[in-house]
Amino acid sequence: MSQTSPKQDALLLVLFKCGLTQKEAAKLLGVATITINRICQGTLALSEELATKMEQELDVAATWILANDDQAPIVTPRGGLWSKELYEFAQGSACLATEKMPGAKSVFFYRYGSAVAVP
Repeated sequence: MSQTSPKQDALLLVLFKCGLTQKEAAKLLGVATITINRICQGTLALSEELATKMEQELDVAATWILANDDQAPIVTPRGGLWSKELYEFAQGSACLATEKMPGAKSVFFYRYGSAVAVP
């Protein structure tokens, strides 16, 4: 008997915003393309382990991905608003990224892992 889950619209949204195909996402996450296909289609449940890997690679909160609410703002593991530049920073293809935090503060990230909060 086949396992069914809700279609992963939140994951599809993040992949689209990152400019990643399901095949590229699978390679980035170290899983088979069919795994990402089936998760997105809702025929395979997204595991917490894979959501955690997505959090590390895409800089999107695993809890947001697991909640699968594509109408809610995409958030980072730190609670700020996610953007494609944060994904690019996490992948090493950008040297600077800004994360908008609740309370009208922004955090600026620059290569070498340092962060400075700016009021």
